[in-house]
Amino acid sequence: MRTITVDLCSIFPTKDPLQASSGGGTDAFVTKLSPEGSSYVYSTYLGGTGADTGTAIAVDSSGRAHVTGTTASPNFPTKNGAEIRLKGKTDAFIAVLDPKGSALTYAGYLGGADADAAAIALDAQPAGSSTVPRCCPTARCCASTAAEA
Repeated sequence: MRTITVDLCSIFPTKDPLQASSGGGTDAFVTKLSPEGSSYVYSTYLGGTGADTGTAIAVDSSGRAHVTGTTASPNFPTKNGAEIRLKGKTDAFIAVLDPKGSALTYAGYLGGADADAAAIALDAQPAGSSTVPRCCPTARCCASTAAEA
């Protein structure tokens, strides 16, 4: 019996990426397709050196992608984040990519000393506002706070 090993990171399709290659471990990704679904508008990795998992995504009326998930990366990309350091073994994250997927408008950790989880929903007003769960140390979300993007 033969074993074939494939490096999926080397074949993951990126186009005009914010992050052109995997940061290490596993990374989240964000891909925007054309309206017909026949081509990529952009496709990028999102993560650091640890395990990063995207769990939810929403797009606002301006075309910005709001992504959330969990990260174990001490170097997850941050920008304008209220929390810029990993506090537990895993923390939730929220990242907002511009409409072209080429820049972060916001990215940060959400969490405490224990493992944290996250989901995301966008508010109808104003454009770019997102409602993100405030994560509790018990890995269940218990309240919502507003974050301006």
